[in-house]
Amino acid sequence: MSNPVYFINVPPVVLTQMNRGWAGARLTSPRGCIPSQLPQTIKVDPLNYRTKLGTVARPEITNPFKLNEAVRGFVSGLFDRYNPKTQMDKAILLFRSVLPVEENDWERICWKNSGIPSRALSLEEGGLNIVYSNDPNHPIRSRSGAVLPEELIIAVPKDRAAACLEYSDLLVSVLRAAGFQAGTKETVGHTAVIAVIAGQKYLIDAVRMIFERTEENASSENEGRAYYFFNRGANYLARKMYGEAIEANRTAIELNPYNFAFWNNLGKALIENDRIDEAIGAFSHAISLNPESDQAWENRAWAKTIRYFFPATREVLH
Repeated sequence: MSNPVYFINVPPVVLTQMNRGWAGARLTSPRGCIPSQLPQTIKVDPLNYRTKLGTVARPEITNPFKLNEAVRGFVSGLFDRYNPKTQMDKAILLFRSVLPVEENDWERICWKNSGIPSRALSLEEGGLNIVYSNDPNHPIRSRSGAVLPEELIIAVPKDRAAACLEYSDLLVSVLRAAGFQAGTKETVGHTAVIAVIAGQKYLIDAVRMIFERTEENASSENEGRAYYFFNRGANYLARKMYGEAIEANRTAIELNPYNFAFWNNLGKALIENDRIDEAIGAFSHAISLNPESDQAWENRAWAKTIRYFFPATREVLH
């Protein structure tokens, strides 16, 4: 068997016609590209494909880990104030500065299984005083649908809010600005951080208050970037901004076309935009990547019901 051909730099693709499984699939792109071998490539050699995810991203795609003046300035200001001596001191200080805080909750123990108490830095102590919130309508998400690290840093303190992915993106950024190797770690419904500190890997989770040794590796760079757009698309979908949700999920797919959840959310945005055939194709692709997903099967069945039985009464049903 010859080595599969990889179409790494293709635009986001939408399945416009697909029978169940891979049979009869026709991939087309809104830009006219027809990367017909992309699904076969993923299916034949997924592990090899995953190693190439780091080469996908176009330069113009937003990078939540980009180190800019706001991120570097925050880190240097914190270090000037506290003068941490060791790598561990620096990492702990950065962790404390981004922890989610609640009123009268400064003394929460947040270092799991170590017996070492730590607490969030207050605003007066140089912390960012970020409140945990996954509300898609929060004002801080009004500009881009999901919060970038620099947006959290430059925001008025009372407006700072983040969910787990946004806390993790921020923590990765400040750790990298301090010279650490760090990346996000995505699991089902949650995101944390893996960082190398003094030669050891640590799992750092601001929301669950965890800072502990681990043997796990961070996700690929592009997978971390893809989840930013996945989160952005989910927030747009919740706000009924369906066109923006479609584009955000397409970008997530461009960065990592192997994640079934990205295709499933693309289908949800397409169906809300009355693009039923495209939605069926996206759900079918999600099913082919994860046949155990009840949600993707149910979503495709609903889309087919709309297409075949109620083409003129969709708004009544919704």
